Amino acid sequence: MDDHLERSDPIFDRLTYEEYRKRVQYEVIYFVLVFVSGFMTIVNFLTHKGKLTIATFCFAVLCVVNYAIMRIFPKNGMRISAVLFVVEMISLFVFFIVSGNPEGFSAIWIATLPGCGMIMFGRRNTTILCALMLGILIFFFWIPAGGRYLGFEYTETFKQRFPMFFVAFFGLSFFLESLRMATQRELDKAREKNEYMSTHDNLTDMLNRHGLHRIERQSKAGDRQTVVMLDIDFFKKVNDTYGHDAGDKTLQKTAQMVLQVLGTTTCRWGGEEFVAWYPEGIPDRAAVEELRQAIEDTEITLPDGRNIKVTISIGAVEGNESAKLETLINRADECLYKAKQTGRNKIVWG
Repeated sequence: MDDHLERSDPIFDRLTYEEYRKRVQYEVIYFVLVFVSGFMTIVNFLTHKGKLTIATFCFAVLCVVNYAIMRIFPKNGMRISAVLFVVEMISLFVFFIVSGNPEGFSAIWIATLPGCGMIMFGRRNTTILCALMLGILIFFFWIPAGGRYLGFEYTETFKQRFPMFFVAFFGLSFFLESLRMATQRELDKAREKNEYMSTHDNLTDMLNRHGLHRIERQSKAGDRQTVVMLDIDFFKKVNDTYGHDAGDKTLQKTAQMVLQVLGTTTCRWGGEEFVAWYPEGIPDRAAVEELRQAIEDTEITLPDGRNIKVTISIGAVEGNESAKLETLINRADECLYKAKQTGRNKIVWG
């Protein structure tokens, strides 16, 4: 599977699909929290909630800082941002519990922790984080020593039931995240299958043209990159004489030998044509002759048990690192044409 996505953001050019997905989720969470905490800052200011105004404003600013860290440091920024965010979030929630402003409502925001945590940190880390938060709730609400720090008089019913309410939200979030992960795994499998099918030939299991050009975009060519193009001689005669099943078997066997002998990036270019690309140049030109001879000497067993032999014609060229692969393939095709016009079962270098 191709691990990279077509993305316009240069910061994400080197990220895998999963890393990219997580970063997008972090961005969305930060944007939502900046909007919500900014809005609440305005509400708190207009309702004269001084300390709460400062707390929500600081949290909004810190979310912006976290986002900036993630963007400025693509390699480790997300990890640093996540650690800071956990500290900031727990600190804000503790402030909500202790202050109780307004009228104890702020503590309700703690219920958002399991859902946001599952999205940002996954099940394992969120379970640890929520266990810590539950311990803090129990300390302040159920233990007399913690209750002395509370600046708001919560009802006994609220103190008894809110930790259980938090556990229920965690359980629901855990279930939904498990369901999302199972769905994601199935989507990933389907994506991998579709990715493979879009870049490989169904009959020979070789790369197709699309797959070859994708490899080209991900590779750096050397100063003597080599393209070898080959064609099965009189392939139409094989189909006409022995049937298309025999033709398919011939293509599969030829592809297998091309892969084994040339040992580089290979592609079924179309019909009975194959292309091999050496980005750094072919180590030994003798490998091309070895392939031609090996195919000439090999008996191909057809589905009906009969054996046949085929030959190939080959065109090969070399180019420097600035040469386009498509240009080299066209040149190799011209050499292949010369090989077929001058007797077949031969190699023409250009």
